[in-house]
Amino acid sequence: MKTQKTRMHNMALLGSMRPFPTSPGVHEVQSTGEVVEREPGTKPREIYDPVVSTEERQANKDQSAIDSIVQAIDQVDPNDTELWTKNKGPKVSAIEALLGKPITEAERDTAWQQYSERG
Repeated sequence: MKTQKTRMHNMALLGSMRPFPTSPGVHEVQSTGEVVEREPGTKPREIYDPVVSTEERQANKDQSAIDSIVQAIDQVDPNDTELWTKNKGPKVSAIEALLGKPITEAERDTAWQQYSERG
């Protein structure tokens, strides 16, 4: 069981939906939401997850968006010429219709390159 990076003093738990500890002292909130007590001045029971940088988090989010576009490209009807550009890539509007959200041409181009590379 992993603990969250933020340690909460029992007063911080007042506004949360978690049960309020009845004992005074330092408490940890586990990833399951369970609140456990530990002695003041002691180390947390478990090592915290490594901190993920904002850039890494954004890169993961961007790759996830590209992955969903690659999956949508797989669903574009290859026989419908209205859905494809002259260079045989799918139109942005065709992918947007499948995803139900707007995408950029740059995202489409990146996804098309990855789709083409995978064969």
